[in-house]
Amino acid sequence: MTAHPTPFWTSAAVALGLVLAAAAASLLPGPFVLEREALAGGELWRLWTGHLVHFTSGHFLLDVGAGALLLFFVRSRGAALLLPPIVGLGVLALRPDLTHYAGLSGVLNGWTVLLAVDLARTTRGLERGLAAGLLVGVIGKALFEALTTTSVFTSTVAMGGETVYVAHLVGALAGLVLAGVGCLGRTVRAPQPALR
Repeated sequence: MTAHPTPFWTSAAVALGLVLAAAAASLLPGPFVLEREALAGGELWRLWTGHLVHFTSGHFLLDVGAGALLLFFVRSRGAALLLPPIVGLGVLALRPDLTHYAGLSGVLNGWTVLLAVDLARTTRGLERGLAAGLLVGVIGKALFEALTTTSVFTSTVAMGGETVYVAHLVGALAGLVLAGVGCLGRTVRAPQPALR
């Protein structure tokens, strides 16, 4: 059974929606930033919207541009929507010193892992090898950043605050788990050959 590709216009609408939502949240961050106290007060939407907020134009262009591009290719929309709250809760749990969190980079690591696993599963030959390399590279990068608190790609970009490297690792590992669950679900749902 082969997966049907997402129509171009659907992917374009999702990518454009991300750009517009992130622009609005970044212009008016108050009700959207993932704040520990507000979350405890029941403002659960912040688990999603906090990732849309960016405090500098460089951070916005980097994160949202990469996110819009990734959403063109990530086919597992359900898993893509589950990643933001998982990353947000993971970051707040692992960094109890943080009062607030913003930015899409942790989720981007997860979306990249979802894409890499999907490509590794659905391609052959060199493409499968490249997808496996992408998967290992993203997880390795996230682990290196979390252990060394050193940025691999964004050291020259002004973020407007501290870079929370553990978010990259949480996102990558959450993406791996969600991709694994998705693969398991497809295996269970696959039609079994008739026994004679």
